[in-house]
Amino acid sequence: MTASSIQRPSSMPRVRPIWVLLTIPLLTLLAYAPALRNGFIWDDDRYVTQNTLLQNRDGLKQIWFTIGATDQYYPLTYTTFWIEKHLWGDQPTGYHVVNLLLHITNALLLWRLLVRLQIRGAALAAALFAVHPLHVESVAWITERKNTLSLHFYLLAFHAYARFDQWSGIDEARRRRWGIYVLAIVCFLGALLSKTVTATFPAAILLILWWKRGTLSWREVAPTLPLFLMALGGGWITVVVESAHVSLEAGDAYIAWPARFLIAGRAVWFYLGKLIWPHPLIFTYPQWSVDTHNPAHYLDLGMAVFLVIGLVLMAAKMGRGILAAVLFYGGSLLPALGIIDIYAMRYSYVADHFAYLPSIGLIVLAAAAFSHLAESRSLFRRAAPVGTMILLSIPAILTYRHCGVFRDQKTLWTDTIQKNPGAWMAHNNLGLLLKESGDIDAALKHFQTALRLKPDLYLGHYNAAIALQAKGLLLDASDHYESAIKIKPDFANAHFNYALLLQKCKSHEMAIRHFEEVLRITKDDFEARYQLGGALADAGRLDEAVRELKGALRHMQDRPSAYARLAQVYFDMGDLERAQAFFRAAIKRKADYAYAHHGLASALDRAGKFADSITAYREAFRLDPTRTVILERIGVLEHLMATSQPAP
Repeated sequence: MTASSIQRPSSMPRVRPIWVLLTIPLLTLLAYAPALRNGFIWDDDRYVTQNTLLQNRDGLKQIWFTIGATDQYYPLTYTTFWIEKHLWGDQPTGYHVVNLLLHITNALLLWRLLVRLQIRGAALAAALFAVHPLHVESVAWITERKNTLSLHFYLLAFHAYARFDQWSGIDEARRRRWGIYVLAIVCFLGALLSKTVTATFPAAILLILWWKRGTLSWREVAPTLPLFLMALGGGWITVVVESAHVSLEAGDAYIAWPARFLIAGRAVWFYLGKLIWPHPLIFTYPQWSVDTHNPAHYLDLGMAVFLVIGLVLMAAKMGRGILAAVLFYGGSLLPALGIIDIYAMRYSYVADHFAYLPSIGLIVLAAAAFSHLAESRSLFRRAAPVGTMILLSIPAILTYRHCGVFRDQKTLWTDTIQKNPGAWMAHNNLGLLLKESGDIDAALKHFQTALRLKPDLYLGHYNAAIALQAKGLLLDASDHYESAIKIKPDFANAHFNYALLLQKCKSHEMAIRHFEEVLRITKDDFEARYQLGGALADAGRLDEAVRELKGALRHMQDRPSAYARLAQVYFDMGDLERAQAFFRAAIKRKADYAYAHHGLASALDRAGKFADSITAYREAFRLDPTRTVILERIGVLEHLMATSQPAP
């Protein structure tokens, strides 16, 4: 294909805009209709449903001005969630509608940009982008608002810069429009604040300018310098935030630099393959093994390098269009190739949503090639309408079917396991869902499978321990708690729940050590301090128990059980006045608290206040008639009062 094969001749008839404006939205709506019925899935809780930052203005302030308040510093994305949270709360349909509308708008913006660039098959490329099943993950997954929103601003910035630079070749002598340049900067900032994968924007501008003109002058490069500085700044913030969020956890293997390049080389071909043949599409793909000592593993990287070199050498003959499209694809994909650490790469080195922006380069190239054939040869011209229908209908049908995978978490993880049985994360997460639904046996099978696939999965051991504990298999649960703690010594939840199990088994001293470890890790976990106080009391270390329970009570003043537990310790110490005071404080906060009424009655009984004790006993029995021993004690006290004998 020559340059003229990609660029639309000025004499070539345009597709009527009205048909594009009607066809692309309608086709996309039909393809994505199932997504509008979908619910929330993985990570949607952290981004939306359980994100406390979305509840008030202070949260919105933190989203924008506190680096690290969110897992990733994408404040514009979180702001859209903040607005929607106040509009429709936790109803998923609204979020899906917004994602789909953004995707449709992106397709239309892409079409208009390609028309401005005079590229063949602009409408076909935009339609392919709209219905390609590789993009379902970005559109049907609410969390990936990052993709749809960032591309929206990215394309707006491209449109503004195109008007500023007049790169279409029309009116080249016209004075540059600096107001539009500022608009391009603002739109690019919006893209960066939505997702910094768009940081490749200034490089893409220079690539397009080089493709259009064959050379780059300082006059063309200079306006992109502020954009490059913005890109570097956005990238730096992302690296800082991601480094904290993506720091190696127990069981994670550090990827050495040679291996990162091999992963990148294979990923380039992987996404190309999925664009051509999008089957199967998997939420979590198998994680490749990379051996830097195996020459065969360098083949993918070598082929990619040789392809680019070959296109460079043949650019004079073939034109710059194919090279520009390939470089746009590879350059836009660069942030997601594993050169920098990405959280999702602990599960898989590739994911469909990484290809949302990069895919544009190859989709445009394919549409231009198809259009060139349809225009240059009579046979293809006659078959073009049918070919176009096939080219769009098959991806649309696949998209329609793939949307159902994102219906809910159980469907998502079940589909993932069917297509990738080695997806340990999917087994672990499906196990959690089954455990929450009460199917402990099925949950255990998935936890065990996850541990077989990844023996150092501390969360797998922890989840298995919780499930085994629910079945009453405390010894087996104990083994898994110990494994989880061995793999990740600072895993506070494992220490805490193991301590509770030890308490149940009357191993008070061991429980105390694990509660203390929780406090060392978390600094001030009030629930752990409260439980530690109880364990110390059970171990007979009453003075220490009082200290810990008082410390916890300062932050649990609305919790009746905290007062009652401290009251019981004072009772055991013989300090009946304090015991009565704290039992009354518990009752004040919960009038129907049978345990506190019984405790108060016992303290009054031991203090010799029989009449008050009888009243408290009767209230305790009214609240809990199963304690028949109370009636016996009331009878004893009434007899003693009648005969004026001292209480036994």
